[in-house]
Amino acid sequence: MPDANKYTEAILDTIMDLESSGGTNPAALKQNSAGALGNYGMTPGKYEDVQRIFKDKWKGKDFKTVALDPKLSREAARDGLRVGALNLASLGVAPTANAVILEYHTGVGNVAKGNIGPLGKKYINDARRLLEKRGYNVID
Repeated sequence: MPDANKYTEAILDTIMDLESSGGTNPAALKQNSAGALGNYGMTPGKYEDVQRIFKDKWKGKDFKTVALDPKLSREAARDGLRVGALNLASLGVAPTANAVILEYHTGVGNVAKGNIGPLGKKYINDARRLLEKRGYNVID
């Protein structure tokens, strides 16, 4: 069983690779059509969920400021994964690594309904490939 903290860090590195080419893609500095912004592709909706669950931690912190700050965006993405796991569990979906990564990208409703389109399938396949390169075999 992998160390949970190291595994979470590997997932965060993977998300950053997928969302911003490891923080090197300047396009990540502008909101895309889904509103995603920053190295972790955080959306305003995901950030609102993070603020709702972690009220004291994120109170008064502006979405764009957080999304564009390397340290804050990583912490918000970490909390976004936690919120995703809680949201999945509340709908009776096991919060496996695959499900949590997909929830971060595609949204809890789509994951709960199994409504994963071509982009979501590509995202999770790419995530699994990157995690395997980091030494983690995702089989869930």
